[in-house]
Amino acid sequence: VIPLNDAIDNAQAMGYFEFIVQAVDKYGNYLSVGGDEGAMYVQMMRNLTGDIFTAEIVDNEDGTYIARVLPEQTGYYTLNLVVNGAVVLPSVTATVTGFGTLKE
Repeated sequence: VIPLNDAIDNAQAMGYFEFIVQAVDKYGNYLSVGGDEGAMYVQMMRNLTGDIFTAEIVDNEDGTYIARVLPEQTGYYTLNLVVNGAVVLPSVTATVTGFGTLKE
């Protein structure tokens, strides 16, 4: 799976953070059918506190999925994409800005 857009650069506390995941086969070819939303999840962990948020996954039924999560606080977060219990991409760090409740 490949994250397609740059939502990571635009994340804000108390605002939905969405990005698109494109499924691929073992050769890197884009898949054009869905059906794997039950086997995947996106986990977003706030680095300072270890608080974990799990994204809602929406299957577009065309090989793409929308991952949507609502971070409540500003800070640095680590994102992991998990399919069938295995992390499938290197962890990504996101900075969440905005008017979230700061507890640091």
